[in-house]
Amino acid sequence: MLGKQRILIDVLMMLVIIGSVVTAYTVQAQDETRNPDGMLAMSHKSLMFNQNVYKIVEDASYMQFHVNTNLGAVWGGFQEFGGAFVMMNNGLKEDSVLVVIKINVESLDTNTAMIGMTLKGEDFFDVDNFSAIRFVGSTFEWFNNTEAVLKGYMTIKNVTRKVAFYVELTQSGDRVTMKASTTIKRSEFGIYSLLYFVSDNVNLYMNIEARKKAATISKM
Repeated sequence: MLGKQRILIDVLMMLVIIGSVVTAYTVQAQDETRNPDGMLAMSHKSLMFNQNVYKIVEDASYMQFHVNTNLGAVWGGFQEFGGAFVMMNNGLKEDSVLVVIKINVESLDTNTAMIGMTLKGEDFFDVDNFSAIRFVGSTFEWFNNTEAVLKGYMTIKNVTRKVAFYVELTQSGDRVTMKASTTIKRSEFGIYSLLYFVSDNVNLYMNIEARKKAATISKM
């Protein structure tokens, strides 16, 4: 419950900040070592734009991971997460789309309790010191009307790296649906334990439904 409250507070704060913006701004990638939470930067240009916020519906979404070990594959997921899609112009095909996701690592769940406890421990996610995983995406490179690469920054254990998701994304009325997948190397995020036994490659999967939360913002 506390994890859900923390995520809800973060999402509400994000929506309040977005809703208070009344001048144009740009989203710019920062240095890999910096926190991606600061990626929303103000622009001094005077523009008119429409902005729509689509909030992730947790009950209709899931986030999972898969990693191979010497004894077989391990599947897991996260039960508590939140975030939003922010469309600054006319929709998904515009470049100025911001995707913000925060995951409560304590909500990690696997098919074996012992594996779950190990992954939450200090040798892996270390949830006592690093309670959240964050992803901030700001660039879509489209292949066709529904398929694209979403580029952004992921932070795990206070280490931030560039990450690109392959996505299938559709918009229908007040809903956005995104299926996303990628592979990361856990060692790049400072998780080196048992590399001789557990693969360095971790496959991430997201199936997200988001619904419209806010409407239009225009210049003062």
